[in-house]
Amino acid sequence: MANDITFQEYLTLSRITFEWADSYDAKQFDRLKAILGPSVTLDYSDAFGQKPITMPRDAFMELSDNKNRLGGIVDCIHHIGGSKYDRTGPDSVTGFHQVRTEYKRYKTLEKNEVEATGQGLTLMEHYYKKIDGEWKLTGTKPGGRMNEFNFDKIFIESKL
Repeated sequence: MANDITFQEYLTLSRITFEWADSYDAKQFDRLKAILGPSVTLDYSDAFGQKPITMPRDAFMELSDNKNRLGGIVDCIHHIGGSKYDRTGPDSVTGFHQVRTEYKRYKTLEKNEVEATGQGLTLMEHYYKKIDGEWKLTGTKPGGRMNEFNFDKIFIESKL
């Protein structure tokens, strides 16, 4: 088919997807930074009704590695189900991933007491671009399918 990717591209993009999920789960943000393009687009329009924004990689890293979120008080584990990839241009691919993410938000950074738990089920779109001969993740768009438990209490701001 015209929009198919090569097997080598499949392996590379699957590895990037794994690194995206596991770097958050392990809080190893250097791994996340290594797979990102120079700018990253976050499109939460389907999941939260927010307008898409594009930011430099370093600004995205500050947002990701934030003590009030996944970089500190919130723990997560991503389960990636089925994935498919569609070529959208000679150097661009869109990935579609079934993702279930479990979250725990703690009251403090010591993580002795859980404040809220939540689970999100999404069809995650990832945007990949080949930059200087190397595939990079350049955007995400979660399509919220279902949230469970206290998902709305996971990403609230707190004063840490």
